[in-house]
Amino acid sequence: MAMDSIMMTKKNKKGKIVDIDIKPLINTLSLLDYRDDSFVVSSILATGSKQNLNTNIFIPKLLEVLAIDIDPLDVDIKRNDLYFKQDGQLVSPL
Repeated sequence: MAMDSIMMTKKNKKGKIVDIDIKPLINTLSLLDYRDDSFVVSSILATGSKQNLNTNIFIPKLLEVLAIDIDPLDVDIKRNDLYFKQDGQLVSPL
């Protein structure tokens, strides 16, 4: 995505409303397939205790940025793997 930032407002753990940039939490985002009534994307999102981008936040924002009028609840999500960073590289523990 060529955008400098992807801002959104959310409640933090203390219940305060804060603006956050979720772009640094999106490691990769690729369009794999596009048809008239569907599309497939592949993405690697940050998950963990320090940085975390929940799909409940990511999917509605992705649809908004792409101007796609789909109910986020109608989006199918498939988790392929989990990774951790080791020496700057993504490594699968499995």
